[in-house]
Amino acid sequence: MESDTITGKSDERLAQLCAEHLEHEETLLAAASRIARAILAAFKARGPESFRAALQGQAEVAAAAVKMNARRRRFHEEAARLTRTGASDQPISLTDALAALGASHRARLEPVATRVRHLAQELADLNYRVSVHIRVHLNAYRSILNDLTGTSPSSGRYGPAGTAESADYRPLLLLHG
Repeated sequence: MESDTITGKSDERLAQLCAEHLEHEETLLAAASRIARAILAAFKARGPESFRAALQGQAEVAAAAVKMNARRRRFHEEAARLTRTGASDQPISLTDALAALGASHRARLEPVATRVRHLAQELADLNYRVSVHIRVHLNAYRSILNDLTGTSPSSGRYGPAGTAESADYRPLLLLHG
């Protein structure tokens, strides 16, 4: 038996807790990724109807994310209780909980944990791509407003209280290239 693992009933309960948590994480990440991919496709389709279709289900995913945050808090507390003697003020991470499991439970859960990690990375990549598209479109919109009003881009007219906008709102090419 490994010295850094928990034993018996607590080990089985922790494995079950991790499996349930990973399942919920995977479901949420998959749903959020579907929406992000649909938004990217909507940018290519170039029409308001495509965005309406892409954003269908967004409210449900947002509500699921709120529930997931509460579920994460409960997971951290329960995992800490199962892996430590007595009450603990420090929550335990999923990685720590998986490491505390016996080898057989860890081996069973590792493929799911790997899928969740890949989904999380995919969502991060998709969100970055969506943010670039949004940035390009906002820059174009700002340029149109400047052209329509005859205002130079650095006048500060569209900044808060007449002050120039921060460098964060300069065109993307000026910031990164």
